[in-house]
Amino acid sequence: MGFAKAIIHHDIFEENNPFITIWSVRVRKEYRRLKIGTRLFEYIEEIAKSMNCEFICLLADKDNIGANEFYKSLHYECDNGYVKILK
Repeated sequence: MGFAKAIIHHDIFEENNPFITIWSVRVRKEYRRLKIGTRLFEYIEEIAKSMNCEFICLLADKDNIGANEFYKSLHYECDNGYVKILK
C-alpha cells in the first residue's frame, strides 16, 4: 500500500541528539486519501521521539503541490526543505 524510507543520523562527534531524514514516501494511487501516509509519518515520529531525536527533515519537489500541502498539513515547515521540530 505504501512505504517511507527514514534514516536516523547519530552525531558521534558533537554528541548532539540524533535526527531523522525521510526519503521516498509513496502510497499507491488506489490507497491514497485513506490516511496511510499520515500513519507512516506518525509511526516515524513515534520512533523519533523514543530515540530523543531533535528534528525530522525531508525534501520535496516544489512542483509537487499535493506532497507539499500534505507535509504542511502535518505541521512540517518549509525552509530549504521541510523540518518538524520535536522539542
